Amino acid sequence: MERVNQQQNSSYNVLSILGFIFAFIIPPVGFVLGIIALSHIKKTGEKGKGLAIAAVVLGAIFFLFLILLIFVGMMWIVVRNTVQEGSNQVTMDSKCLEANVVVTEVTNLGNGVFDVTLARQGGEDQIGGVKLAFTNNDETSSYVADVSGNIRSLMSKTASVSIPAGALANPTKVSVVVYFLDDSQNEQLCNTANQLSF
Repeated sequence: MERVNQQQNSSYNVLSILGFIFAFIIPPVGFVLGIIALSHIKKTGEKGKGLAIAAVVLGAIFFLFLILLIFVGMMWIVVRNTVQEGSNQVTMDSKCLEANVVVTEVTNLGNGVFDVTLARQGGEDQIGGVKLAFTNNDETSSYVADVSGNIRSLMSKTASVSIPAGALANPTKVSVVVYFLDDSQNEQLCNTANQLSF
């Protein structure tokens, strides 16, 4: 009987060895195996208490480092996306300032049809088009027309706009807002508008 106890006491606890190994590979598993090994060693008197303690300590340290690394990675993604969005907005504002499009002439052809002459005064970036907002004298109602397509820098374009009957009576002003198309072909409207009374 005494010989059996000595034999058990001289062997290493398998869980302490596994816990030590897993502390480097999968830290939470190494941590748990180290705790279980300590409990077994206390009951059986096996060797490996140092390995079990090392598994618990290393498993905890590496697990905390892994959590910290994940947290820093997530924060990096959030900060990078925020900076990129701000950069995209600055780029968009810059493009809008350069792509100045004005209405130079509006001709009323009758029956709600208007020829609108647009002139681009600068900017090299291709625009997606312009929105023309027609309003009446007291600006109580409006009608918006889309004129898609690029207007090259320092060039003019005449667009024919038909306002449906009853949509807007006696338009007297037109505002032009430039828009660009993003990578998904969504319209990105500029914040500035030029207006002409006719």
